[in-house]
Amino acid sequence: MRVEGSIHIGNRRRIQDVEFVQRKKWIEVASKVNGVDRNTAETVAVRKVSDLLNVLSFVSDCSIKLIGVETSDNRDSSTPMTMRVLTASEAEDWVAIDQSGSYALLSALGYYRKGLNEPDPFDAFVAFWTAVEIVCSEDD
Repeated sequence: MRVEGSIHIGNRRRIQDVEFVQRKKWIEVASKVNGVDRNTAETVAVRKVSDLLNVLSFVSDCSIKLIGVETSDNRDSSTPMTMRVLTASEAEDWVAIDQSGSYALLSALGYYRKGLNEPDPFDAFVAFWTAVEIVCSEDD
């Protein structure tokens, strides 16, 4: 998988069964998942990677997009240059939030990342509002 965003995570990070490798202008993500068939395994892998990207987007406050599953030969240099370097503390927060196991929090972070990636200000506002609403309505 390939992730586009203006962030630098360091050389390599591994969280659970997902490995993030920093390339010059993008991040490569590899996830090992066992499934009944390839489509099921791919769906599970994309979901797990998306959850981790939601958390990364939150701790770095950067727009990050999952481009999708592709072969390693399908690359170009059109990705934006790094604007934000992930600090050691933010990397620890990334892992801690992912390990919290809170479905509501991960859902809210998904809307937060959607708001960061949304070009339309109204749609971005609605996504941010939804994230806040989920967090505020959680009983935990």
